[in-house]
Amino acid sequence: MTRTILLKLFVYPFSLLPMRLLYGLSDVCCVVVYKLFRYRRDVVVQNLARSFPEKNYREINFITKRFYRHFCDLFMEMLKYYSIREKNQQRRIRFTNTDVLDRLYDAGKNVILLSGHYANWEVLNILPTYIKAPVGAVYSPLSSKFSDRLMQQIRMRFGVRMYPMQRIARHILSHRDAPTVYLFVADQSPHAQSKYRTTFLHQPTLFFTGAEKLASATRAAVVYVHFEKTGRGKYTGHIVLITPDGAQEQEGAITQKFVELLEANIRENSSLWLWTHKRWKNG
Repeated sequence: MTRTILLKLFVYPFSLLPMRLLYGLSDVCCVVVYKLFRYRRDVVVQNLARSFPEKNYREINFITKRFYRHFCDLFMEMLKYYSIREKNQQRRIRFTNTDVLDRLYDAGKNVILLSGHYANWEVLNILPTYIKAPVGAVYSPLSSKFSDRLMQQIRMRFGVRMYPMQRIARHILSHRDAPTVYLFVADQSPHAQSKYRTTFLHQPTLFFTGAEKLASATRAAVVYVHFEKTGRGKYTGHIVLITPDGAQEQEGAITQKFVELLEANIRENSSLWLWTHKRWKNG
């Protein structure tokens, strides 16, 4: 109850501010975060330099500055999503090729939709208004209960259902006959014992294989959402089919395809990935 009251008293009024004012605050925050506090600057520069060894210092520095501007915008956009109206959110995010999802739903298929921490992945909260199928998001609860409550409310505003990572396998297996699109943001750093290792952005990298295993066990289709940033706070998500049936793919094939699609997406606009994340701490 206390967390709900705090959200209503502080987050909700703040989210009602016009986007132009929120972006003005973002510009100020960018100066503070990038120049004064230098928040994870070393991590960002190191990640970029190792990922793009062909780029010189000036190019890395340019991407770094653009990243921090986008990074601060993300927080303002997510706050806005707490109260934004459906039609206003739809003006900011456009999905293409959603007929792929509609055809899979008509065929009675569960779908695992993979994305990374690229552009603004939180815009997926509006996806239920674009497609026939119900939508569920798989998440790991945040350590801060206030932040966890805030993010859940943002993600559920337009009909997305939330499923904790620890329970998603049992849920999908027991609801095979209720076609749903399940959202997985699948580029986090996994535990060191993760079995799938590949080269990602010039570096040996471990990836989760849980989504692939679920697709194989339930014969679910797998898609990737390719994001583009078309303006400040405006995005396009293009649905790319990876496989119509996860059980038909060889072990590792789905994860590898996701890695390739994500890397290609990052190379289109390198400032839009979450470079503050210590992605390669486990190899």
